[in-house]
Amino acid sequence: MTNIISIQPQVVYGHVGNSSAVFPMQRMGIEVLQLDTLQLAKTPRTDHDWADYKNVENEIGALIQGVDAIHELDHCGALISGYLDNVKQVEELYLSVAKLKKRNRSALYVCHAAMYLSNNTQVISDEVKQALIKELVPIADIVVVNQHELSAIADVKPADQQQVIEACEQILNLGVRYVIVKDLDMLSNDVESMLMVTNRNSFKVECPKLHFDDPIIGLGDLISAVFAASIVNGVNPISAFSHTCNAAYGILKITEEHNSCELQTVAGQYEFVEPTYELPVIKVEQTTTH
Repeated sequence: MTNIISIQPQVVYGHVGNSSAVFPMQRMGIEVLQLDTLQLAKTPRTDHDWADYKNVENEIGALIQGVDAIHELDHCGALISGYLDNVKQVEELYLSVAKLKKRNRSALYVCHAAMYLSNNTQVISDEVKQALIKELVPIADIVVVNQHELSAIADVKPADQQQVIEACEQILNLGVRYVIVKDLDMLSNDVESMLMVTNRNSFKVECPKLHFDDPIIGLGDLISAVFAASIVNGVNPISAFSHTCNAAYGILKITEEHNSCELQTVAGQYEFVEPTYELPVIKVEQTTTH
């Protein structure tokens, strides 16, 4: 069996970080090697929610070394990272990706570049943001961002679909294979879009906008996980993107029906295996070949 390493925070209550990503991958038949970088009581929505959290700073490399010692890195098809708390974690993660790829050349690094909420609130320090952009994005195979994170990485502020694609192409030029942009509400007042840009083509999925009292946190973690699990399971990238979009929208619909701002990943677990919705994948245009 091919495994996936997931290096992300965890919450005791709610679904964000590993608490959002691990279960969907397990439901899709993936054995997940879970490494928690932080532990919080609940989904952090205010500064007070960060009180008394547990931080793993120097142990990432040691724990990956322990996995390597039992030869399990050889069986890992991907490594996913999400929110990172400090520069030391960025450094440890950089070395861990290098170690994994040394053991398994075909292994993928999926970088969920978690820097901003969908309402443009920055959730990491400027120091960590710069380290993530300079050190981790260039070594990633797959980058998952929202429109604000895309702007930060490409150092542009896209105003339309073509400019979003051009910003993604800047990331592709670094050696990244796929860029997935979620929460693209700037393209329409009626629908929300998710875009996947590759070295050859761009694809878009549109869904009706849903409304929540508070920002949904943890969706990027879920999207990264479902797409990675699909690829590791042998699904082609376009079908993997389609499955991910449909699963994510299904979970959001169930979350809305529960009148909740916490992702309902358990209540909607069937969405990861057989999504309810079949949102069409739209081929946008032929992008520049790199």
